[in-house]
Amino acid sequence: MKIEDQIGEILGAKVVILLVGERPGLGQSESLSCYAVYSPRMATTVEADRHLYL
Repeated sequence: MKIEDQIGEILGAKVVILLVGERPGLGQSESLSCYAVYSPRMATTVEADRHLYL
């Protein structure tokens, strides 16, 4: 269970977008990662719900 599942379920969100900026140890000092979860639920969200293919 991840924090976006908990927050998404409490707020009743359809989609949760989590932005993480400048993670130490990466090759780029100015980076931004985006994670999306569709219909997050604490008990039922699986890893496949966290992937977005464009």
